[in-house]
Amino acid sequence: MGQVALGFRSLFIRLAIFVVMAALLAWTLGGTLFPRAEIADGPAVRWNDATWRLRLSLGGERRGLLRWSLLRQEGERDAEEWPLAGFERWVEASGPVALDDRLYIAFRDHSASAWTLAAITATGFDTVALPDRLEAERQLARLRNGLPPQSPADAAAARDAVLMAPSERKAGEDAGGHSEASPAPQSDPKSDPKSAPKSDPRTDTPSETTSGGALHAEH
Repeated sequence: MGQVALGFRSLFIRLAIFVVMAALLAWTLGGTLFPRAEIADGPAVRWNDATWRLRLSLGGERRGLLRWSLLRQEGERDAEEWPLAGFERWVEASGPVALDDRLYIAFRDHSASAWTLAAITATGFDTVALPDRLEAERQLARLRNGLPPQSPADAAAARDAVLMAPSERKAGEDAGGHSEASPAPQSDPKSDPKSAPKSDPRTDTPSETTSGGALHAEH
C-alpha cells in the first residue's frame, strides 16, 4: 500500500512540473496555456437605470473567432451579456443609441447578409431588416439627431436619391419638367424683303459684288 501511495505522489509531482513548464513555455512565446479572448468595449450609454455598451471579442474558445455582444451593467456589479433571442453571434455591430423608452442597436448576424435594427424596450425588443451597414448607420444617425427611424419604403427612396449618379438625377429632372426647345424656323430669302439685294440709288440697278470687292461701271 505504501508503494502505491508513493507511486501516485510521484505521478502528481511530475504532472505538476509538466503543467508549470508548459505554462512557462506558453508565457515565453507570448501566449497562455488556456487562451482567453481579446476584448474591446465600445462607448457606454445610460438607459433604464443601467449602463449599456457593445463589446468586441476575438479568439477564446476558437482561434480567430470574432463576436460582438451587448452588455448591461447595474451599479458596481459585473457586466452581463444581454442576448437577443434568434440572433446567435454578431459579426458586425453599431450603437447603442438610447432614447426615452427604447435602446437601439444595429448588427449583422453571422448567418445573415443583411443588417438588423433592434429596438429594445423594457418588455422585449422589435427588429427591422436593413440592406447593409450604410442604411444601418443612416438610421442610427437619425435617432441620434432626434428623428424617428424611417419606414422601409421611405428609407429605400432616400437611399436611391443619395446613391443616384448626378447625370441620372439630372436626366430624371429634365424628363419630369423640362423639354428641349424646338429650333427656330429659318426664313426664306425669296419671301423675306429684308434679305433681298439692295439697289444702287445712282443707277437704280442692283449692285453686284464678288469675292474680290465691288464692280463699278466704267465712265
